[in-house]
Amino acid sequence: MKVKYGFLGKITLVFSCRLVIVLWTNLSWNSGCRDCFAEGAHEMYSTTYRITQKKEYRLMKPWRLTGFLLAVLFISGCQGTGQITKLRIQHVESAVESTASPLTVAVSPFDDKRQPSKHLGMRVRGGGETYFDVLDGTLSQRVTNSFVDFLTQAGFSAVPANGAGSANVRIEPTIQKFKVEATDEALATHLEVDTIMAFTVHNAADESTIRISIGVGGTDYEVFFSKKDLEKLIGEVLAEGFEEFLEKVEVQGQALKFRLPEEAS
Repeated sequence: MKVKYGFLGKITLVFSCRLVIVLWTNLSWNSGCRDCFAEGAHEMYSTTYRITQKKEYRLMKPWRLTGFLLAVLFISGCQGTGQITKLRIQHVESAVESTASPLTVAVSPFDDKRQPSKHLGMRVRGGGETYFDVLDGTLSQRVTNSFVDFLTQAGFSAVPANGAGSANVRIEPTIQKFKVEATDEALATHLEVDTIMAFTVHNAADESTIRISIGVGGTDYEVFFSKKDLEKLIGEVLAEGFEEFLEKVEVQGQALKFRLPEEAS
């Protein structure tokens, strides 16, 4: 059946088509929203419309149109603002060559001195802002564990400070900045991780202290957002920061000191 549209009908059709395009563009292509889309799409019937020179349209039946619009609203509900995604701060692999060291190193928990925020970061998208939090514990706990593991891989006898007893070296680290953001753009998602960490090293042998500040960041572009890609970027940034710490220090006797500059040959 062919029906001619009035002015209001034409406006409604154009608006509906553009709404679908916008929702599709801003849809987070993760498993949850794919399921939402599949459930909504299951209720829709495939339909087409044809525009003739007389601007006539072939319409879907009213009940099918209702099902289609309900599915669109269902999809848009999948990307509401305020949602929280939990990110795993993974085990950090050391690229530093392991060298056995006689030093015992006690690592105090990272002191989190970021600007007050209850979230790790955020994702900026067409449907609004959603947030990132740390999976399994706090940022301080997860980064501390990663740093202890990293030092162990590098050859030190590293343990958390609360179980160290007497150690040759005690490291008191802080997190001054830890920015995690994902921004949806036209054809990709921009991922960014930016950190500033500070390390205060106390040597028991001569009661000396050295202080090191390290800033490391990284970015990535992905066609579709995936929290695994963001978790991988966080791990890479932390590994680079820890490696830079080891590049600035060296073992001198029973202490950890600033690395001496190499003599020119």
